[in-house]
Amino acid sequence: MSVPNNIILYNYAFSPFGKRISAYLALRGIDYALCVRHVPKSPTRTLLTSQEQPFTMPRPDLAMLPVHYRRIPVLAIGRDIYLDTRLILRTLESLPNIPSPRLGSTKPQDVFVEKLLERYMIEGPVFAQAAGLVPVDVAQDPKFLKDRQGMLGRTWSREELDEGRGECLTYIKNLYDLFETTILADGREWILGSEGPKLADIEGE
Repeated sequence: MSVPNNIILYNYAFSPFGKRISAYLALRGIDYALCVRHVPKSPTRTLLTSQEQPFTMPRPDLAMLPVHYRRIPVLAIGRDIYLDTRLILRTLESLPNIPSPRLGSTKPQDVFVEKLLERYMIEGPVFAQAAGLVPVDVAQDPKFLKDRQGMLGRTWSREELDEGRGECLTYIKNLYDLFETTILADGREWILGSEGPKLADIEGE
């Protein structure tokens, strides 16, 4: 079977990191294949249903590569496997033979904004604070607890999440306020003031 642009994305729909890559591919109009599993709809029926990658380990499709990296997304371009979203975005930016223009800026001041957002939003504390807002019912799922135990230094207990929720919510609220009262205060729709979304908007997502 032919794979568009020889690109395969391993993802699940509500992965915050996966959304970055899906958004980039969509904005540039880069065709790709999404790896899905075909599993029985129920133990008593033979009807098959397609699913994206499992929310928790194990992930049999990735093990076949073999890749034991626990984060999503994973991107395959031919025989090359890319695991980190920052590396994936840099690689997609440099793909040859893609007619649509790149989303990254060439202006030094705009590149600075892109890198600042990348480091603050992805490498910085924002993800950890947002994770503290996971619904308690989701966090108490046995599969979630087993898979995420110790991640970001959390136990994911009901008590821990309830105790920290106010601080996490305040942090995220203040972050949105920072965007709205500074760089977006002049009414611009996109971070760099461009006519459409750019790499900086994906980094600040």
